[in-house]
Amino acid sequence: VRERIEAVVAAGASRPRQEVIDEYLPLVNAAHGDAQRGIALFSQHCAQCHKVGTVGHGAGPDLAALVDKSADFIVTHVLDPNRAIEDKYLSYSLETFHGELFTGLLVSETGASITLRDLSGADHSVLKEDIVEGTFVRSTASMMPGGFEMFLRPADLADIIAFVNANLSAPKTFDGNQPRLVTPEQDGSLRLLASNGELYGSQLRYSTEYDCLAYWSADDDQVIWSVQVPKPGTYEIWLEWAEHEGSAGQPFAIVGSVGRFEDRVPSTGTWGNFERKRFGTMTFRSGVQRVVMRPTQRIEGALIDLREIHLVPAPQ
Repeated sequence: VRERIEAVVAAGASRPRQEVIDEYLPLVNAAHGDAQRGIALFSQHCAQCHKVGTVGHGAGPDLAALVDKSADFIVTHVLDPNRAIEDKYLSYSLETFHGELFTGLLVSETGASITLRDLSGADHSVLKEDIVEGTFVRSTASMMPGGFEMFLRPADLADIIAFVNANLSAPKTFDGNQPRLVTPEQDGSLRLLASNGELYGSQLRYSTEYDCLAYWSADDDQVIWSVQVPKPGTYEIWLEWAEHEGSAGQPFAIVGSVGRFEDRVPSTGTWGNFERKRFGTMTFRSGVQRVVMRPTQRIEGALIDLREIHLVPAPQ
């Protein structure tokens, strides 16, 4: 049975991922997803690793807090789970002298032990002295398997997407923070302000004192903007931020529909000292889309106090 399963999965995974995505997307968009049918499909294929509301469990992200609910995003990442993997969702494996094998997400590492969380959500703590030397390694692939097109038809994916979208979390509310569609300035640039983004997570909040996103200290903290990009192309990324020297170096990602930018937050000296700087560039398609900023690893201290991400069309 194992050999037959491996042959089937390998056959599906061998197809170019973009070819499969291009085949599925028009059919998923044309289907009328049914959230009730989606519950059963989600429970069968997704709930071992993901959770939506009261359905599911496991080590994967809680999809009720999904920031991009479009069929484009969901279909792409279901059919190509290795396209964009954050460090905190890379899997680790190890072997002990007792003949035990463990694989999962790295929950914690101390001087004496390592804790991995498996797909079911169970934690396994192993003493370092019990680990066979050289067997504690990090994978470059996602814990989520590929080849789901072997088990899910386009109509099935449409039903799952309908179920997920019916159970999305609402953004947090704060005085001074009013999420809205970000439209272009006269020069074509886009101002993603702390005041017009959607806030999610257990600690992130809006500070009226500094007009910024503050207390960004939990792994699930993230901000999402709905953005009307006037034309496709490359945009410069300018940040206005503050960072205490004791928390400097935290890794973050800015993720759009087609582009992704990663960097670390440099110090500005103190939390109240805001600076403005060009960090890099990122590619965007035209039209309305979601842009997300979030940490890519577990936060030590606080990620950033953020006033603005300014996207400026790059010179041709």
